Amino acid sequence: MAKNEALVAREGLIESVFMTGEQRRVFEIFVGLGSDRSLEKLIQTLSEVEDIKQVSGSTIKRWSSKFKWFELATRTDQQIVEGIAESALPVHRARVAKDLQYIDKLKDKFYKAVDEGKVEVDLPQFVLLLKTEALLLGDPTERREEVHTHKLAGELQLTDAQLHAVLRVTAAKEFGLPVPETIEGETVSK
Repeated sequence: MAKNEALVAREGLIESVFMTGEQRRVFEIFVGLGSDRSLEKLIQTLSEVEDIKQVSGSTIKRWSSKFKWFELATRTDQQIVEGIAESALPVHRARVAKDLQYIDKLKDKFYKAVDEGKVEVDLPQFVLLLKTEALLLGDPTERREEVHTHKLAGELQLTDAQLHAVLRVTAAKEFGLPVPETIEGETVSK
């Protein structure tokens, strides 16, 4: 957030302390409209809410300006998202830890079965094991060949005389004719 935006948001936060109960309730409805909120949508929504007395559009606009509702709503959205993330993170960590525990148990069980000779592996399974091992070690798991054609791209500017000389040499080589040894004083390579 830019310095001016932060200042405006802080002013709105300070002003919001002085909102009346009715103003706070209207602001909460405004926040509830989501990311595509607008004062027009708020006014329309308020006309459908029964527990709030009707407030004129000009009053809504005045409150919005005074309390910096757009900036305050953005800040409120951020706080809500941060709160959700904060409460979800421990649950996510616990699930990942549990998953890793069970994966380790299954790996130990598999290693034991291999050591006891209880696991039969055919060639495709062995190849898959090799690829998995390479993946785990950070090695490439596929081989792709690239063919380089050594084609160069660029812009070549020739005078008319140079272009005619190039065409004469090319035509001579293509049709098996003798290539001139010099063109305009320059030696031509055969």
